[in-house]
Amino acid sequence: MLELNHKEQEIITKTLTDAKLAVAFREGIEKLNDFTPKFRGKHDRENFQKLLRNMKNTNNINPLDEFEKVFSSLHPGFDIRLIKKYPDLTPRELLFCSLIRLNMQTKDIAIIVNISNKSLEIARHRIRKKMKLSTKQNLAAELMMV
Repeated sequence: MLELNHKEQEIITKTLTDAKLAVAFREGIEKLNDFTPKFRGKHDRENFQKLLRNMKNTNNINPLDEFEKVFSSLHPGFDIRLIKKYPDLTPRELLFCSLIRLNMQTKDIAIIVNISNKSLEIARHRIRKKMKLSTKQNLAAELMMV
């Protein structure tokens, strides 16, 4: 059990770091866009825009790619059991359930899936509703039982 907790913490840390890196990279590109008009020569401006396009195209960081693989190996069959028990859950909600099951904080999940905290709170409410949980029941604890 201790080994599993350690691996869960590793995947949380790596996924969160990758998500923050992806956000920083996107924000950096957006800020660099502001410099395009400052190039006096047309050739320089076009080269700079080409560089920005290349940077955008190479930003393939998806923090969830590795997360899903590692989570599946740590918790085999979790999605299948969850779908059997709650067939109305969408694929996106299943992803949220996987992240919530690891007891991640709302703000961290929001960063990883690139949504606002409020949007995640709404998603959590929908999941609770589909699982027929009262507000007194702990969603993460319920997901650990699946």
